[in-house]
Amino acid sequence: MKMYFLWILFLWVIISCGQKEEKNPYIPVSTFDAATQISDNKNSQDSIIWYTDLESLPANLDLVTHLSLREKGYDEIPAVIFKFKNLKTLDLSLHNISAIPEEISRLSQLESLTMAYGHLESIPPSIAKLKKLKELNFLYNDLKSLPESIGELDELEELNMNGNPISVIPETLFNIQGLKFLGLKQPGEASLFSASKQEEIRRRLPNCTVKFY
Repeated sequence: MKMYFLWILFLWVIISCGQKEEKNPYIPVSTFDAATQISDNKNSQDSIIWYTDLESLPANLDLVTHLSLREKGYDEIPAVIFKFKNLKTLDLSLHNISAIPEEISRLSQLESLTMAYGHLESIPPSIAKLKKLKELNFLYNDLKSLPESIGELDELEELNMNGNPISVIPETLFNIQGLKFLGLKQPGEASLFSASKQEEIRRRLPNCTVKFY
């Protein structure tokens, strides 16, 4: 009986050693090259492709869903970006871009737009056509106002305007029932919103965390 168990143990060791190590399908963002695809099936429509460089684009731009183009020295948004029909995430932080062109409306699948730490001065009304937007991050720019059409973004959950000299928000913003975070912290120490206005905004957005400081 003892020899039988030893024989079974010996076979188990041989089988275990012969098994191939399973590859980890998840790759940290920090290891991404200019283009990295994460997928068990290269032909899968659910492939996640991150691009951090416009110099090396795939032949089929429809495959690109995520673009992180921080600190590239742009003075305007490169026109090629508006050709990415399936783009879901776009990060254009740390640039000298002062305006978002009307063509932004072409990115109909966009869910997250980040343009932080820049010189953005205006947002076009056409941004309202991005019906799938859930996050807008304009942290520390030069925005003094928002378009009235912002209230048409029914799926919007986060609007970060911290660090902008904005003193008025459009009435339509209160139409966004699912808004969970609104950042209105001013560049200086004092808020441009009066105490009564702050109270009113918080009252009219009861399910939203609003930051003034």
